[in-house]
Amino acid sequence: ERQTERTELQQAIDNKNTLCEQFEALAQTSEEEWSTVNTRQQALYEAFQAIRNLPKSVHIKLESRWQNAEKALQKRGQQVAKL
Repeated sequence: ERQTERTELQQAIDNKNTLCEQFEALAQTSEEEWSTVNTRQQALYEAFQAIRNLPKSVHIKLESRWQNAEKALQKRGQQVAKL
């Protein structure tokens, strides 16, 4: 049972890391596809927030990673808006 809990926890952490990777990749979206970013961002955010009950240290690390990706995405959005 403990092994199952660890496996489920690791899977949740892996899933949240994958969502971070996908979110970080949004900043690479081309100008032509930029109109799809908001929808994709919202879907990733909802999936990211749905994963709960992680150890505090892991949660903080992943939240920080998400926030950094958000800043990069905002910066990219400003660049696209200038085009």
